[in-house]
Amino acid sequence: IAKCSELTGLILAHNELRGSLPTGALAPLKGLRTLDLSANNLEGPIPAFKEQSELVTLNLSDNEFSGGVAGLAGHEFQSLRLDHNRLIGPIPLQLTATSELTLSGNRLSGSLPESLCSISGLRVLNLSHNHLTGLCGAGESAGWFNDLVVLNLSFNQLDGPLPPYLFNSQRLTSLFLSNNRFTGSLPKESDTKALQILDLSHNALQDALPAWVGKLPMLRWVNL
Repeated sequence: IAKCSELTGLILAHNELRGSLPTGALAPLKGLRTLDLSANNLEGPIPAFKEQSELVTLNLSDNEFSGGVAGLAGHEFQSLRLDHNRLIGPIPLQLTATSELTLSGNRLSGSLPESLCSISGLRVLNLSHNHLTGLCGAGESAGWFNDLVVLNLSFNQLDGPLPPYLFNSQRLTSLFLSNNRFTGSLPKESDTKALQILDLSHNALQDALPAWVGKLPMLRWVNL
């Protein structure tokens, strides 16, 4: 593979690859744009891919990678999938993806960084099944939410009242916030129209559903 210097895509998913990722073998592939090693048995730290400056799609999901993900900060990913590994620590500043970011099924902690909350165009954000404790602030930083279609923050340690901006997206179709520690009630008003799936189960929410929930024209599944 190292001799294929013009290679732009490498997909070795769903095999039985083991051991650490051989970064030396990938170093000559400077034009690599897509790398998919998902569903193998790879382990160890995730390399920084410093030689792959054009890498925009990276899928390392369903492996045994460990450690943090700070080395990937600075890449301009379109799609980044690191779900179902053994990653720990906070989500670093400047870890971004312009279309899909999936980090579910790890042990990531802390709050969502403001840099992540300012991405425009992000359509899928799945951070479920981690140990996250804080969301983005309201105000200008909440603009990241405008383009999201799917948001999954379930099975974390998020608490406090539900931020109103979660219910004001015009494009959001699926919102998963179950198994957290949210309190209070849903906002009395909402501008959302496209919502199809709403899961708020296993929190500490109170009060009846506001009227706008029953008026959602595309809603087909609710779990409270």
